[in-house]
Amino acid sequence: MSAKKLISHPYFFWIILAIIHTCVLMALYFKFGFNTVNEGDKYLSRATYLAHGDFINSTQYQTFYISYVSYLAFFVFIKAPTLLIFMSTYLLSLFAYYKFHKLISSYINYETSYLWLVMMCVSPLIQYWQFNLFSETFFVAMSLLFAYVSLFDYIKYRALKISLLALVVILARPSGIFTVICVLLLKLYLEKRFTKKQILWLGSSALLLLFIGIMFFFQLPYHDFSKYISNGSIYYGFPSWSSPELAPGSYTLFNCYQFIVEHKDLKTLLSLFIQKLNSFFLTTRPYYSNFHNTINVSHHFLYPFALLAIYFSYKKQKAIYYFLITFSVIILLNALMVGLIFNEWSERHTLHVFPYIILLAAYSMTNIWKTFVKKQAF
Repeated sequence: MSAKKLISHPYFFWIILAIIHTCVLMALYFKFGFNTVNEGDKYLSRATYLAHGDFINSTQYQTFYISYVSYLAFFVFIKAPTLLIFMSTYLLSLFAYYKFHKLISSYINYETSYLWLVMMCVSPLIQYWQFNLFSETFFVAMSLLFAYVSLFDYIKYRALKISLLALVVILARPSGIFTVICVLLLKLYLEKRFTKKQILWLGSSALLLLFIGIMFFFQLPYHDFSKYISNGSIYYGFPSWSSPELAPGSYTLFNCYQFIVEHKDLKTLLSLFIQKLNSFFLTTRPYYSNFHNTINVSHHFLYPFALLAIYFSYKKQKAIYYFLITFSVIILLNALMVGLIFNEWSERHTLHVFPYIILLAAYSMTNIWKTFVKKQAF
């Protein structure tokens, strides 16, 4: 078979992608191996409680991740080897990638969808988490499937699937609520059930109520959140001070901010917010290895392309603009959540929205490439 015929073969792309993807996975495996400790061990222990019918201990410290704990509990219940959990989650990821690729092809074009799929499958930052029992890979897969089921045409039993997947996504990680709200609002707008102004009003109202609830009424776990938020601890910049320390107790986010303002000042609070917000987009850390930081920083080139996507779509394709702006809002809401709450310690939170950052970047790249090709033709 000639090289020209080989390249034009319908399976050529998938074979080459599978080879490169496998090479990336093998390199990551030999470098890091499987990781079942830390957060993964906590999830497994809670899943074991749940598999044995202990519902109280199964939700302790893992209330916001109960769908992932339930997922793991199934494997614990059937006494499956841990390797089967990794393989199952990996196959779930591939299935989700393929479905979201079809969604992109439907809404934008096949060039963007294939480029997105390639970057997802070869990205070490994303594929590294396939070898961890953390909830990240599961959450990303379910979020992509939720977007596909909600927005793709001709889905059977759509209402039931949306309801089930929305529940899974929200209970897989707290940030899932952003994905569910934004995607459903886009769906309502595309179906012309609400006008653009009504959608903006609904979205703003829902997010404002969510913000008020989290800020003033939600009780934070002391040892996981309020203790560290109140002493300015952000692992990106390391703790700013060791005293005074908030006494053990039950606190809201507002109480933690109030403590900082009382013992420091408002300027310090704003500075911490900016540092944490910044840590969302900076995936490198001083305590990572040089190899880890090199891999992570290589993904930063996607950011300017992602920003250009909003400009290109607004100027050229308004229908695509609303599709892309939805995922841009999800990215910004996740960044805001980290700035308001988390003592960010790694790229794990950014990972949740990297598929959307890659989507935006892929759209820009294909637009730039098509413009370049057209100029060359003349």
